[in-house]
Amino acid sequence: MTTPPASTEPTNTPPSSQTPGGAAPVAGNPARWLGPLIFAILAFAILAAVQFMNTGAVEAPEMFDTSITLDEAARASAEDGRLVLAFATAEWCGPCQIYKKNALSDPEVQSWVGDNMHTVYIDTDRRPEEAQRLGVSSIPVTFLLRGDEVVDRSVGVMSADALLRWLKQHASSSG
Repeated sequence: MTTPPASTEPTNTPPSSQTPGGAAPVAGNPARWLGPLIFAILAFAILAAVQFMNTGAVEAPEMFDTSITLDEAARASAEDGRLVLAFATAEWCGPCQIYKKNALSDPEVQSWVGDNMHTVYIDTDRRPEEAQRLGVSSIPVTFLLRGDEVVDRSVGVMSADALLRWLKQHASSSG
């Protein structure tokens, strides 16, 4: 009896990289894990978007009259010398919603701003010309203006205490 000859057919995977079952390892075959990875990333992004939509956009804090334009606030500032607090935001901006809900809605902040400043609320999607005029490139951003001149700006979210310190510092130096 003769034994059959050993197979001499070439394989696509060298023997040193084969697993015991004969399949190539996952790291060597991106097609096996790339699809599930993309699916997981997309699922996470969709869940995050749904969560944000369920929380919804926060209304403008009470200290802002959303009908006041940047020009109107600048004219009022030029007349009485008080600074303008201008807040640039958008409904889709998560950090903006946090800032509005916390620091900008803080009763002490609202009281002090109401007594000492003019305010303007700039929704960058509804008033893009005002955002462009101030050079808004990221949000949230808080501006202080004297008349139509930018005195200072702060990009990002601040705590109520930090916001109040920042506002008072500039109000006292504007003399």
